[in-house]
Amino acid sequence: MKSQLYLKRKLGQKLSEYRHNHHLRLEHVTKRTGIPWQRIDRLELGEETGWPVYKRLLEFYNLEATVELTDEVPFGRPKNCNPVS
Repeated sequence: MKSQLYLKRKLGQKLSEYRHNHHLRLEHVTKRTGIPWQRIDRLELGEETGWPVYKRLLEFYNLEATVELTDEVPFGRPKNCNPVS
């Protein structure tokens, strides 16, 4: 599903920005979360991984993710899909 992949990519970008902005090394995050650094790296690069990994990182960083529904769709609107009025 394109929307799920888009959400994961954006969330991965934001988690990467947060980690870099707070000068947290992959090794430190791995040690504290138990998530292998390779998996965190793939997540931050926008590659697919499971939702529990995102959840664990959000909790570790003490962050919350929210979703805003808009009419703007970055990857195009699916056929036969009309916004609800």
